[in-house]
Amino acid sequence: MKIERVVVALDFSEQSSKLFNAVNDFKRFGIREIHLVHVVSPDALEVNKEIVKIASDHFSLYIKNYLSEGVNVFLEILIGNVVEQIRDYCEEINANLFFASEHGEGFFKDIFVGSNLFNFIRTIKRPIYVERFYKTDNGFILPKNRFNKVLFPTDFSKNSMKAFEFLKGISSAIKETLLLHVLKPSDPELMIKEASTANEAIERLTLELVKNNINARYLVLEGNPSKLIESIIEKENISMIVMSTRGLGFFEGLLLGSVAEHLLLHTRVPILFD
Repeated sequence: MKIERVVVALDFSEQSSKLFNAVNDFKRFGIREIHLVHVVSPDALEVNKEIVKIASDHFSLYIKNYLSEGVNVFLEILIGNVVEQIRDYCEEINANLFFASEHGEGFFKDIFVGSNLFNFIRTIKRPIYVERFYKTDNGFILPKNRFNKVLFPTDFSKNSMKAFEFLKGISSAIKETLLLHVLKPSDPELMIKEASTANEAIERLTLELVKNNINARYLVLEGNPSKLIESIIEKENISMIVMSTRGLGFFEGLLLGSVAEHLLLHTRVPILFD
């Protein structure tokens, strides 16, 4: 898989600067262009030139390093609504992946948290990597070994299969993949039938990965998706989640439902939405 053009949403927070660590992890997939995007309020028009200079100075070391590696770097200062500006910019350059940290400062402060983050992910029609941090007295701790063990929740919908293709595209860097399907509790007879169908479907996906020399296995479980996923993250020491932004069945309306809210607010692993 080629991930050639990426957009990185930046403010001047410590979390935002640490996004470059995630970008560096994805360079192996062929990044040729890195678009650094900072959005300012229309009220800040008169200081636009000053912001450009501040941004250039603030990220100059990263920019120089990427340029020395032959990667083209573009610094864009956009003016207006954060979600609309980033959405339109990603479409304009045909971005392959968008990077955002879950918290920010200034104009980003109220965007990449809570329900606003859900709306943002739903609006941007591109794969989105959401970075997570552990905050300590000494600052923010970065995720380690993002590609060590990846969880892929699936409902076998068209959108979920699109996310599966993305997963396959980056699987060369993943040490282990765990596929998961959650069954909705129902009467025993129906449950047996649904479990059989789900097992067949998820086994096919798993074998597809295994045939490509990818270390993969699967789970089919019954219960509450949010609680099950959270439990699996801890038990299996999951390093990253890859999942669809929309689905059917138990994952229907994912971005507006309790599952996404639970994952984004109560887990600490990076999530790549497609």
